[in-house]
Amino acid sequence: MGRTYKRKLGSRTYGNFSEEQVNNALHDVLENGLSLRKAAKKYRLAYGTLNNRYHGCKIKKSGGQPVFTYEEEMVIINSVLTCADWGYPLSAMDLRMFVKSFLDKSGRTVSRFNENIPGPDWLNNLLKRHRGVVGKILASNIKKSRAEVSPDSIKKYFENLGKTIENVPAENIFNYDESNVSDDPGKKMCIYRRGTKYPERICNHSKSATSIMVCGSASGTLLPPYVIYKAENLWDTWTEDGPKGSPCCDQPCCSLGSRYNRTSHGWIDMSTFNDWFVTCFLPHAKRLEGKKVLIGDNLASHFNPDVLRQCEKNNIIFACLPSNSTHICQPLDVAFFRPLKESWRKTLTSWKMQNSKTSGIPKNEFPKLLKQTLQTMDKVIPKRPDIEKSAIKRNLLSGFEACGISPFNPNRVLEKLPQDAINQRQLLSLPLMKTR
Repeated sequence: MGRTYKRKLGSRTYGNFSEEQVNNALHDVLENGLSLRKAAKKYRLAYGTLNNRYHGCKIKKSGGQPVFTYEEEMVIINSVLTCADWGYPLSAMDLRMFVKSFLDKSGRTVSRFNENIPGPDWLNNLLKRHRGVVGKILASNIKKSRAEVSPDSIKKYFENLGKTIENVPAENIFNYDESNVSDDPGKKMCIYRRGTKYPERICNHSKSATSIMVCGSASGTLLPPYVIYKAENLWDTWTEDGPKGSPCCDQPCCSLGSRYNRTSHGWIDMSTFNDWFVTCFLPHAKRLEGKKVLIGDNLASHFNPDVLRQCEKNNIIFACLPSNSTHICQPLDVAFFRPLKESWRKTLTSWKMQNSKTSGIPKNEFPKLLKQTLQTMDKVIPKRPDIEKSAIKRNLLSGFEACGISPFNPNRVLEKLPQDAINQRQLLSLPLMKTR
């Protein structure tokens, strides 16, 4: 943000008072007949300051004066927010060039700007003055197809979902999704000699990744993960010491812990989904009374007659998410996978430091690392152990709430979409700025 300047020792102080002090002093002068000098002494104000306020002189703030008026700055801020709502946010340099274009258009030259381009300090101070409505945030990249999800499709999805989960308790609502974890711990901030052009660190890794199927409930219960290796065969040593019990479901239905499978391509297909459904989800669902709802993506490869038959037999209903909407509608995508990946990178980095000569992760080590990852992810803030016991439960509850599922609130998702009412002409409707 903007620089915070420190006053030099012995220099004259400016603005070392509150507006409330000034207003109270002026009130005593005007209403109670107190003299300016006595009022200044009473409220510990400089006589000259109070005298100028009383006579309406020199009422500008101390220090350098802003380039734009408050109204002009709000027009700039609103235009920036409009671009962000469209999915094309401005970077710091974009905003500086944006302001330059309007200064040039109005025929106005600001001497403090180099070639009429605001400097980084001006930008940081602008954001600081309006930090209540705008700020710098690290943006994630999404495909255009995801950005074009229409409010109508989301409304239709929630209309169907509302009927589906009506009177269904939170512990009977589940979300499943497939993800993967790689053997590359990623980049890390390190300390180097100043001027180093190509900072690198030695860390062997390959481009391999392992898929896992994750399922959690709206009540915060995580089912044991389902691991899918890329291999032609599955060996017993690849299935030992994996997640079993807490922080996953530790009830008798999930007493076997994590389940494992393999495919030639390394991701889930119809047969592996059927195996996950029968061995991981169904035992847990059978323990619950009433209707169960399973929310997931709309991949046709997930469904087969056996799965549908078991759903009908055990009162399980599938609810499919709208296409290209998992980044705002799927609880696991919204609040679970990111902390999972962060915890995985920490666990992987620690393991690679002890096994520096190994490039990839041996499959017999993967279950242990996954177990350690979930345990690390589940740790709560040390200062709040009395408030919450499980970080995983908190993430799942937050995900279902943010996606408007539990408690049911479609507006939680609809408010994330660009509003059709935005007038696109506002972006280019900056009024002509007057030359001072």
